[in-house]
Amino acid sequence: RQLNKDVMIDSLYCLAEIAADKGRQFQAVTTSVFPVVVEILQHSTDRMVIKASIYFLGRCALNLSPVERETMFNYQFPDLISHTLIVEDTNEKELRDVFRMGAWALSSLTIGGIRITFLPLFDDALNRLSSFLNFSDEHILVYSCYAIANLTIGGEARIDAVLNRNVGPRMVELMMHRNLNIQFSAVKTVGVILSGPSQDAQELIQAGVITQLKTLIGSNEPNIRRESCFAISNLVATENTDVIQSMLFADTYTLAQLVQLANEDETSVCLEVAHIFAVTMLYGKSSQCLNLIQAGSLQAVIKVLKDHNPPEHLIVLTLSSWLHLLSVATKEDWTKDDLTASVNFYATPKDPRSKSDSRKRKANALLDLFKLVGVWDFVDQNKVNTNSAKGNLVNELLQYKNPFY
Repeated sequence: RQLNKDVMIDSLYCLAEIAADKGRQFQAVTTSVFPVVVEILQHSTDRMVIKASIYFLGRCALNLSPVERETMFNYQFPDLISHTLIVEDTNEKELRDVFRMGAWALSSLTIGGIRITFLPLFDDALNRLSSFLNFSDEHILVYSCYAIANLTIGGEARIDAVLNRNVGPRMVELMMHRNLNIQFSAVKTVGVILSGPSQDAQELIQAGVITQLKTLIGSNEPNIRRESCFAISNLVATENTDVIQSMLFADTYTLAQLVQLANEDETSVCLEVAHIFAVTMLYGKSSQCLNLIQAGSLQAVIKVLKDHNPPEHLIVLTLSSWLHLLSVATKEDWTKDDLTASVNFYATPKDPRSKSDSRKRKANALLDLFKLVGVWDFVDQNKVNTNSAKGNLVNELLQYKNPFY
């Protein structure tokens, strides 16, 4: 509240650092200072004061609970947004600094996605952030991408709002930016967009997202590889076999690289690759499923499931994909010769099974493969007595196995 501008700015920065230390000091500072900072933002026209005020709010946001961040965004954030929307001629450096701070504060306030109760605020924030994507300043780009990714979380309406502002093609372009933080935030946003309706994926596909993702799974940065695999998983989940073909089977190296990642990468990447394989087995054409098996995906998935403590939903998805593979193998009557690219069957004993069950006999080659790579061992380890999704899938799979092994 000091009349001296320099004292006011120094005080705001000092209080921001105190607020960054979560504890009693944080509670005391936020309770007493929030209203003052909001008042400053309502009345100040000095960009340096605005920048310091926004910095204080952004630092506080990092220590707020999700509910507190939602409250701050929905009720105290209009002033922050209105000031970052002011673009009249001024000192270029000061303007850039305020824009940087505004994008950073928005990214801090929206971490993990937030519930928005006042939609005009969402529209204002998205309009401002989408315009920030046209800047060349890397700090503005990084924080704007993060904030857009956070705001996109929340369902189809938000994804549509982002795409309606022509953000998709720009995000695809930024996926190959020289700044790795921009790459990461851009591919993260793309992954969230691809989690929406299948028609939303077409805009990104036309912008070249498939080519970019094929490049980024070879990134030296594990977090970029992880987010790229997450995006690929959402892309193949569109159930469009032409898209699946373009993403995984149009060349000789993409699938091989994914299998290598599943076998050798860190846990977060391996789990995403296992998700890609399970979704492809569920939604791909029979020829695509066969190519996936021939590439060694079953062995890679088993390794991931054994070594990386997979979440329950991935186990359920994988069990579903195996059951679907058996139905495809039954229909297509796959032979050992079809699957020999994946494993050597001819070192195994002669098939002892009854020839009376034609449905299961047609799946014999895949049943043998399941035994050789450890699928049945994993299924046995996941037997449960409860009437759950996993339990039901295990029981269905065992209907194929029990008479033969």
